[in-house]
Amino acid sequence: MPEAFQYTLPELTDQPDIVRIKLCRPGEPLIPLSSSRLEIITHAMEHPEIPIEQFSQPSTDRKIAIEAGRLLHLAVELIDINSSVQPAQTHEVAQLHHHNLVKLAARMAPTEKKQPVRLALALLDDSQLAHPNLHSARDIFAPAHKSIAMNIAARVVHHARENSPFTVNLPLPETEIGEENDDFALEWDKRNMDQTIFNAVALLMDQRQSQTIVSSDYGPGGSLSEPRLNTLLFRDRTSFSAAPDNLVKVNMPDNERFVKITDYKTGRKFFPITEAGQIAMKASLHLLAQMGLALPDKIKPAGTSIKVKVGDIRVIKPHDHVEIKHIILSEPPQIINPLEELKIDLHDPRQASRLDSDFADLINTIRHDERLKPLLEKRKLLRK
Repeated sequence: MPEAFQYTLPELTDQPDIVRIKLCRPGEPLIPLSSSRLEIITHAMEHPEIPIEQFSQPSTDRKIAIEAGRLLHLAVELIDINSSVQPAQTHEVAQLHHHNLVKLAARMAPTEKKQPVRLALALLDDSQLAHPNLHSARDIFAPAHKSIAMNIAARVVHHARENSPFTVNLPLPETEIGEENDDFALEWDKRNMDQTIFNAVALLMDQRQSQTIVSSDYGPGGSLSEPRLNTLLFRDRTSFSAAPDNLVKVNMPDNERFVKITDYKTGRKFFPITEAGQIAMKASLHLLAQMGLALPDKIKPAGTSIKVKVGDIRVIKPHDHVEIKHIILSEPPQIINPLEELKIDLHDPRQASRLDSDFADLINTIRHDERLKPLLEKRKLLRK
């Protein structure tokens, strides 16, 4: 099949003028990738002896990990929203908290649909969760803010336990009459998952007290909770998506930009040891950093993913700074810096160029491996 080319505008590349770029073969379908999907795919590549269906089947362990992650994500999202709507004064705190919450909740989570925003309003619209948010008195109010955060986490867990999967136990297809069904709530309690979530939230709040840049200092627009980001890697015919749990972007003087990304991970600390797994994770982190920097300064609530222009893996500018932290939901919870762990220098042009080439080869391998096709189908994989 002949090669294909297209002309690309200068703003999409590092070139000063319109350039002709080589594409993959004409008619190649656009494949959807994300960091979690890549993790599962590369794990499947490492274990050809395991039937591919097992990598997308929801076992009890995986169901619990997914639900724990979902609840932790929701709790932190609501904590961030609540922190950002706190009034910066000491009078009429309850009334101002309610006013700010109703006015700004959707703007704080611009890619959320209406139902999660309504849930946020229902769980947060309470004077018990209102407290002055004074920068000059942060140390004084830190214990109160932590107490409020733990209150919010408890509300999230309580609400979840009144709904599926805690209250609905559908029989498994192979269950015979008289056998007990798999009891999700019972297994959840055996593992003390409520307390694990509370411990992770407590760790997060302790860690935030030592930060110089926090979400509440910058208000709406400076901090986003659970933003869904999407970009097109046009050369590789790939759609890459990411949903960091919290993203703070600050434009500093002299065109200096600072992006801080925090993700909350279920299960153990994980770093791949195979070449494919390393390439996938490094590429995911590099693209996430670029997507954070590419976000527009003003984002209107729309309930859909935010489209950003990235195009490929490239070095970030010297005056741009990206910090990525992972909060690992384990016993005990821990905080790690994946860029340091994987020795990623976002400002190194040779490292970025080599990673871009390696990632393109990995995508090409995934695209043409028939065994992996089921893992590329949308909605086939459960979020970790």
